[in-house]
Amino acid sequence: GEEFTDSIESIRPQLSTIKDYIFAGRNLPKDMTAYEDMISRASSEPPEIQFNDEDGCALYFTSGTTGVPKPILLTTKILNALP
Repeated sequence: GEEFTDSIESIRPQLSTIKDYIFAGRNLPKDMTAYEDMISRASSEPPEIQFNDEDGCALYFTSGTTGVPKPILLTTKILNALP
C-alpha cells in the first residue's frame, strides 16, 4: 500500500532476492505490479500440487516463556491432526 512505498523504496537495493513487488492502492510505483491486475489474471481453478506430510503450511509466532517472539512452522501432518 501507499503507506509503505517510501519505506520499501529506501531498502529496495538491499532486497536483492525479491523478484516481484505487488502494490495495493492508487499511484502504482514504477516496477511494481498492481494487486488488482494480478488477481484479474489468476485462475479460479485450484492448483495441481501434491503435498506430503512434512511440507510446511503455516507459520505462527509465539513468545513462549521467554517473551521473545519465535517462529513455529507447522507441517501438513500436524494441521491435519488437529481437531
